[in-house]
Amino acid sequence: MPIKLTIVHEGSDWPIKKRTGDYDNSSLSKEVVTANTETGYTVVKYFADSDALASWRSANADEMPKILARREANSITATFTEETVDSIP
Repeated sequence: MPIKLTIVHEGSDWPIKKRTGDYDNSSLSKEVVTANTETGYTVVKYFADSDALASWRSANADEMPKILARREANSITATFTEETVDSIP
């Protein structure tokens, strides 16, 4: 079953900018920015299954500390929600 990972970022007037080059997204099926306002943004990542999500996390383990540092520097808090979905839209 596909996995939907929703990341809600709040607490900053820093809108998300699409980054390329640093992430290994070979396990990622789809990524959507569903909200991008002056006070936060929401990113939804879809994975084919739990193995793909685990592979993505493993492949990006070195990048995660940089992401956390960037969030902290910009006063961004993040809430993660992971759920199983019937299909990837």
